[in-house]
Amino acid sequence: MNDKTSRKLALCALTAALLLLPFTLNAGELRVSRHFGDGMVLQRGKPVTVTGFADEGSAVTVEMAGQSEAATADNAGAWRVTFESMPATREPQTLAVKSGGKTVALKNVLIGDVFLFARQTTIDI
Repeated sequence: MNDKTSRKLALCALTAALLLLPFTLNAGELRVSRHFGDGMVLQRGKPVTVTGFADEGSAVTVEMAGQSEAATADNAGAWRVTFESMPATREPQTLAVKSGGKTVALKNVLIGDVFLFARQTTIDI
């Protein structure tokens, strides 16, 4: 095997390892899905679904704005809870996820109107 081929194989192995890394790191660690974070705004007047990961089969409790929902992590460690619709808030809330003595807290969460803006372009023909 020449030096160029060895480098290509090493690069392929490194790329494969980096692609698999997110699936092996923190396996079973209590966390919310990456779509949720500090400073987020949740839509008012609509049910809100929160998802995440925990140890397989563990009980998970999620609390926010006076509501509490429970779930059990499935075989892959995934869990999901849905809160009833909530009114808009002016005061920041904390979304707390608890399981097995661990807590993950998302701070400065507001409930209000969420807008998605997309840019439209016109094409002159």
